[in-house]
Amino acid sequence: MLPSTRKFCIIAAMLVLPLLSFAISKKEAAKLEAISKEMYEQGNEKYLYVDAYKDGLLKDGDDFVLDFDNNNMALNGVELPAAYKEKHKQFLSDKQNSAVVTGKGKGTLHVKDIYDNSSCFRKNTNKMKLPSSFAKQ
Repeated sequence: MLPSTRKFCIIAAMLVLPLLSFAISKKEAAKLEAISKEMYEQGNEKYLYVDAYKDGLLKDGDDFVLDFDNNNMALNGVELPAAYKEKHKQFLSDKQNSAVVTGKGKGTLHVKDIYDNSSCFRKNTNKMKLPSSFAKQ
């Protein structure tokens, strides 16, 4: 590596790293992973938003729209990684005894609600088992 290239990389890192200050620590990521797992096990499909926050796809106060069907899963119009779709398919199979259905979720992410066990966000409001042909919208 040429000395000037190295200096350029250091300067670029100094400028970019403060912009990434929203990045979460490993400790917080582990906490969020545990919350997501707990919500998943309880049958609360809002675990998706916890995962999106943990992965940096949503920030505190962000408005969001999540669309999904048998072939796609998008957050605010941007296709989510395949792992999200596969996890959600497994969730529907395990927790709702159904295949992927068409759905849409929208709202505003409030991180304080993720950490508050008594918040509406953390409560499982999805008590009903949905048949695989049912379309939520």
